[in-house]
Amino acid sequence: MNKNNQKDWTVLIYINGNNDIEPEIRKAMLDIKNIVINDNINVLVQIGREEWELVKIIRPMDSLPESDDKWVGVRRYYFSKENNTLLKDLGKISMADPMCLYDFIKWGIKNYPSKNYMLILGGHGCVLKGALADYSQDNPYMMGIPEMNIAIDKACKKINSNIDILVIDMCYFNLLEIIYEFGKDKEHSVKNILTYIGEGPIQGLPYDKMINLLEGNNTDYIIKKIINNLNYNLAAFEVNNTKFKEIKSLFNDLGDCYLNNKKEELKPYEIISYLDIKQPWHSIVKDIQAEMNSIIIHSKRINNNLGRINLMTQVPSDFNQLYAYYKLSFNQNNKWSYLVSNKKAIDSIKLELIPIKISHKAICELISIMNPSLNVDDKEIILNNLFKYKNWKLK
Repeated sequence: MNKNNQKDWTVLIYINGNNDIEPEIRKAMLDIKNIVINDNINVLVQIGREEWELVKIIRPMDSLPESDDKWVGVRRYYFSKENNTLLKDLGKISMADPMCLYDFIKWGIKNYPSKNYMLILGGHGCVLKGALADYSQDNPYMMGIPEMNIAIDKACKKINSNIDILVIDMCYFNLLEIIYEFGKDKEHSVKNILTYIGEGPIQGLPYDKMINLLEGNNTDYIIKKIINNLNYNLAAFEVNNTKFKEIKSLFNDLGDCYLNNKKEELKPYEIISYLDIKQPWHSIVKDIQAEMNSIIIHSKRINNNLGRINLMTQVPSDFNQLYAYYKLSFNQNNKWSYLVSNKKAIDSIKLELIPIKISHKAICELISIMNPSLNVDDKEIILNNLFKYKNWKLK
């Protein structure tokens, strides 16, 4: 198809309600159904939905509206100004599977080519460990961050395309270590990232409003327009391999300088946050701050004082957390990571395009997020009920 005859945007929305936020994911799609979509936009949705009983088990305190449309599984839809069409019922597949994301992106771009592409990823996130928690299978799974990037990159390269705006509708994805992953290679496919500064709301971003704000082909202008028109703590970042390599190099120099010149024990956040001109690494920290600011396209903070780009300054010593930390390319061969983790780097990092089993601890964390007012015993009851309902094995 001639590029001039293509629509301006194709929006690929990959939202996983194969878990306890099914009501919010379902509402997000209903909101998209109710808008009048611009003629210059294709909207494709792949949505996963779990059984209502699972939602009630994990969220016993919430009064949630039950849907009349009770199907479960994963489906693909096409939305346009003229109609909304169910394209395919994919059955009970895991949306935490990187190959599932790969297939969706490749299919969407191939069949609905346009001048620009926005990819929206929505669901539960686990800081550093992964994203898009999925409870629909024989075990609870999530998608690793490096695996997510590989899936996106592989799909785009297969059809010679790029993602102009990647919207990550999950909490705490404004970590430098995560942002870096999408630009670690010179020929990367994601050009810009938009996500929360810290936490986001359970209901997620209003995709319907975001779609209505897509107009024209100026990506930076559109990003600024979206952030300015939404009442959330948001930031957008340029994915730039040259700048990313310089930032990592500076952090490596910072770690090296501290280790060789320290006169007292300082925590990583003290090294990076408290500028003291007497410290030999003072100029390195200043350069880091300048380089990190240079990748910020636009941001808005409504009600928090978190940095627009955050950074891990401490990693728990359990193996799962360490493995997730060292899987990220920013932390490999980087002396800064020696300061953040009190354990040596893990030698055998293996990346496969398969879903990752969620640890018992991570499931407990997700249950706590949805039930902040409950005590430990009540949360343990929810955990046991969930495992019993799904026939998962407690370890």
